[in-house]
Amino acid sequence: MADEPTRIRLNIDGRWTATDMSLCFQATSDLYALRTALTLLEDDWQEAQYFFERFYLRRGPSRIPPFMFRRLGGAQFFPNAAAGLQSPDQLVELLGPEERLQVQAVQYGSEGFKDFTGIGTAIGHLKDLVIKLIDIGVGRNRRAIEEEGLKLDNEAKRLKNAREYLALAKEVGCSEPEIRQMVLWSDKRQVTLVNLAEQGKLIGVDQPSSKDNAVHRE
Repeated sequence: MADEPTRIRLNIDGRWTATDMSLCFQATSDLYALRTALTLLEDDWQEAQYFFERFYLRRGPSRIPPFMFRRLGGAQFFPNAAAGLQSPDQLVELLGPEERLQVQAVQYGSEGFKDFTGIGTAIGHLKDLVIKLIDIGVGRNRRAIEEEGLKLDNEAKRLKNAREYLALAKEVGCSEPEIRQMVLWSDKRQVTLVNLAEQGKLIGVDQPSSKDNAVHRE
C-alpha cells in the first residue's frame, strides 16, 4: 500500500441531526476499513508465497506476513490468506489507528463538507463507491419509488456495487459464503449513504485541491 495519504471530500447540504452525522461517519469508516483490510490480506498473500518458498522449500530465514501474524494472534500460520476469517467485524477490528479512515476537516453549512484521508488504493475505491450510492439515492428520490420492482432494482444495484468493491475478497481466498457475508455487511452501510443522498443531505464526492484550506475543524 502507498504511504502518501489521499484526501476525499463528501459534499453535504441541508439540516443534519447528530444521528445523521454519526451514521455517515460510521458507514464511511467501516466501508473503507473493510477494503483496507482486504488490501492488507492481498499484500500478505504475496508475502506468504515468498515465506513458503524460503521456509518450507529452502529452510531459509523468513517471517510471517505482518497483518496475517496480527490476525492470527502470532500463534498460527495458514497457507490461505483468508484462513481464520470469521466475520468482517473481526477483520476490521484488527486495523491499527493509522490504517483507519482519518477525519481531516468538517464544515457544516449550506453547502458543507466532510474531508477524509486514507492510504493506498482503498480511498479511491471508496470515492467511486460513494459516487454510485449517491446516484442510487438521487434517482430514488426523483422517482418516489413505490413499485416493488424498482425497490428490487435498487437493491440489486447496491449488492452489485458491494461485490465490485470487495472483489479482492475472492483473490485472497475467501469462500463464497464469506464473500456474501461481507457483501451483506457492507450493504447495511451502503443503505445509510443512499438514504442520506435521497434526502438531499449527501450531494457529491470529489478530491479537493491541496490549496483548499478554508475549513472549520470540528
